[in-house]
Amino acid sequence: MRGWRRKGAVIGAVLASMWILGCRGADDENRAAGVAAVVDSAGIPIVTSTQPVSEWTIGSEPAFRIGAATEGEPAYLFDHVWDVEVATDGRIWVTNQGDGTLRVFDPDGGHAFTVGGNGDGPFEFRAVRGGIQTGDRIFAYQGLRRPSAFFSLDGDRIELGLLAGVPTGVSASAEGVATVGGAGWAVVVEFPQGMSDSTGVFAETAPIYLLALDDSGQRIDLGDFPMWAAFKTPEMGAATNQEYGPSRLTHGCGDVVYTGWSSDWSVERYGADGRLERILRRTGEPPPVTDADREDFFDRMLTLPEGAVPPPGAMERRERWVRAMEFPERHKAMQRIVCGDGGELWVQRHDPKLRARSMVWPIPYEPTTWDVFDAEGVWAAVVELPANFWPTRMRRDVVIGIEADDFDIQYAVGWPLRRIPADPG
Repeated sequence: MRGWRRKGAVIGAVLASMWILGCRGADDENRAAGVAAVVDSAGIPIVTSTQPVSEWTIGSEPAFRIGAATEGEPAYLFDHVWDVEVATDGRIWVTNQGDGTLRVFDPDGGHAFTVGGNGDGPFEFRAVRGGIQTGDRIFAYQGLRRPSAFFSLDGDRIELGLLAGVPTGVSASAEGVATVGGAGWAVVVEFPQGMSDSTGVFAETAPIYLLALDDSGQRIDLGDFPMWAAFKTPEMGAATNQEYGPSRLTHGCGDVVYTGWSSDWSVERYGADGRLERILRRTGEPPPVTDADREDFFDRMLTLPEGAVPPPGAMERRERWVRAMEFPERHKAMQRIVCGDGGELWVQRHDPKLRARSMVWPIPYEPTTWDVFDAEGVWAAVVELPANFWPTRMRRDVVIGIEADDFDIQYAVGWPLRRIPADPG
């Protein structure tokens, strides 16, 4: 049995003549009624939306699902899927971190070939992070200081190299790939250095920049940004409440990079040349942090795994440290941002009740709610994605990502996306 199931239209098929964004007729009226645009003193447009202008829905059945539970061809047995990409030729690239491979499937679900593998040799990976299409190549990376690889869409090994441009001794991550002049550039976010709960020393900002996907070291700077808030307390020196503390969210694809502060409904859009193009906002405030929220947080932080026996005095010290943490007045507004086709922005709403499987594998158990903004910054729609699903790519007619079942077995899944024009009434 092959681990494949498919329903509905072929991936990449555009829903017939349904151009929602940049619309006309009823949607034009809704956009005018629900959008305010001003230009700040620096000439940057600020687009503020009060309501979504359209209704989009997810299909009741996946467009495709690749994977198998416990038996079948080895290519369909996944172990820690990290990324899923659908290339322009319709093939589905699944990054399986468990064995360091990129497994490629035809649009009809048949296994085409596998590249990579665990190891330190050429075109092998220790911790492959993803396969992202840039131009006519697939870029596979495993951290910004380990060898990266380029493959053709047919799987040929065409280039291998170590990216240059990230300073020595600096931690950084790639948050997507943008395109400049037809070439791919990694969207790099550095982590502030000197962060320490014990010393109480916290760096306030760190840079975001585009890094050429070669050994040239070329970079395009977007600027320095605050990365997260560190809550300091006199008793403990500093205690960082990462669950409630705001942080920097960033993602890039195509010719845009989006970045925002998670506590606010506000995201900045940068062009691939590093220039700030516009600011996107929507009205509304996240809910306040209540006493019940704090007590729930304390309970979870102070509950040990079954059978764990801490050293003498450890729990007393931990409780003093946990209870010294500060809380903001309100929950975060945004949990995650992902850019989509045509410069769209998808924003996952923060839900304080949402629980993920782990920090390193954050597939949520519950459904997630996303606000979608078009390339002009208008709040286009609200979309609820299914439970047990972590999206990796937002296409025009399908949302692609990773699914986990009740036994935490992973699948590559695409959910059909239907874009419904707004009701003129």
